[in-house]
Amino acid sequence: MMFSKLDKLNKNDSVFISDLNKNKLEYIVYDKYTTNEKDISCTKKTSNIEVTLITCNSNNNNKRIVIKAKMKET
Repeated sequence: MMFSKLDKLNKNDSVFISDLNKNKLEYIVYDKYTTNEKDISCTKKTSNIEVTLITCNSNNNNKRIVIKAKMKET
């Protein structure tokens, strides 16, 4: 279960993503919220280099937990 602990993330936490070449990128969480299962507004394109992680809410299957994180500046 890749996103089973997504609900534990908070603002300013780090999220690491590795590509196929084992390059590791760090993203910093800047927003976390719960939304309706049909709300796709969190996937709107932005000008930032960021990642949006979405998973089901374990307490309510009709809700989604959304985590937004920006790439850490070097």
